[in-house]
Amino acid sequence: FPSSKLDVHQQLEIRRGAIDALALIGPDASIAVPVLMDYLYDSNDLLRAKVVIALGAIGPSASPASSAVAEKLLFDDAEEVRREAALALAKLGTDGERLLTGLTRDEEPLVREFCLIALGQNSSLSEEAVTGLTSSKADETVQVHFAAAKSLVNQSQQRAQVVSTLIDLLIGSERKTRREAADLWVVIKPDAEEWSRLERMMKSTMDEYSRRIWNSMQRSRP
Repeated sequence: FPSSKLDVHQQLEIRRGAIDALALIGPDASIAVPVLMDYLYDSNDLLRAKVVIALGAIGPSASPASSAVAEKLLFDDAEEVRREAALALAKLGTDGERLLTGLTRDEEPLVREFCLIALGQNSSLSEEAVTGLTSSKADETVQVHFAAAKSLVNQSQQRAQVVSTLIDLLIGSERKTRREAADLWVVIKPDAEEWSRLERMMKSTMDEYSRRIWNSMQRSRP
């Protein structure tokens, strides 16, 4: 991107605009992938975030950047860049999905959570990726556990796993997570048998907060 006779701020704005344009062009901008990869290491957080968004928008033809984007997910100083890197990997074809699946076992909870959220954007995951989602529902970190459940919702063949995970969250989590799990429960449109199963489990462990949640959920029960 040209930078002669411009101050630092002007140069940055031009680069941001050019990267945004490449993201809008999408797959036809694949020729720009090597240049975009150079800017993954720019000192500006927002610019790096825009770069990974653009690579994701280009899609599978940007798969040569998969390892570099995964590095941003793991090690970038800015949380926004790490989040966008995970979402970009989900759009980079089989290489990106493979890296995300492997990183669902990373030692850092934030990385696991971002990977699960990103994988959940795809409704036609490989068997290996679905296994990664299913295994993560037993994660000890509540945010990771919930991200796995939420991502499994998009995988229709995993409905039984989704129902079981949401029930676990509704009866044994902190308040915020229980509220979010209740909202997600409504989204999956449980049948009568699933509602009955949840009712049995909740009534055996119900505190005052759970009772309020249960009463509000009843409005969506068929």
